[in-house]
Amino acid sequence: EPVNGFIAKGVVRNIDETSKCLTSIINKLEAQLDGATIQKAYVALGGLSLQSIKSTVKREFSEYTKITQDIIDAMGLENDRIFVVPDGYQRVQVVTQEYKMNGDTSLNPIGMSVKHIECNYINIIIKEQFMKQLAESFQLAKIEIADSFTAARINAEQLLNNDEKRDGSALVDIGAETTTIAIYKNEMMRKLVVVPFGSNNITMDLCSLQ
Repeated sequence: EPVNGFIAKGVVRNIDETSKCLTSIINKLEAQLDGATIQKAYVALGGLSLQSIKSTVKREFSEYTKITQDIIDAMGLENDRIFVVPDGYQRVQVVTQEYKMNGDTSLNPIGMSVKHIECNYINIIIKEQFMKQLAESFQLAKIEIADSFTAARINAEQLLNNDEKRDGSALVDIGAETTTIAIYKNEMMRKLVVVPFGSNNITMDLCSLQ
């Protein structure tokens, strides 16, 4: 559906017009479903304000302690508690990095005996107001959001093979008005950046040169 003027750089600017666009899409899909209806939708999050911030959680033990799932879960909950979300933003996803223990690293430390463990987390955040405008557009169109996810991470999971994610790569998604960059190394997403530059900018620059 054309969205010129009411969705810019991946962000809803006009709630009413976006709602009409969503309704039109659903109506066209339902026309192909022999009477079935669509009540929920999955939403891929992107847009200009999406970014990642790293945080670290550490655990020290007085003696060698076997790492359990409860310890891992507690570290994740501590990250949720101590990470300070910038004003005006909300966290939409957390990507766990590898664990560091006694000088070694592991993606799965459960069962290992250690005196020290730490883990880095990538906290993906987005502007709270943008999420509210998106949610209101779906609500106005009477479409329930079944779930939401970070589009860049899902794209990378589908497009990068294991060797590329392990050895290091950058997945660059060039859109019309933004470009999203997902950095991978050692099988994990390390950074997510959205820059306000896309194919429209390239087209206008080429046109200016005739």
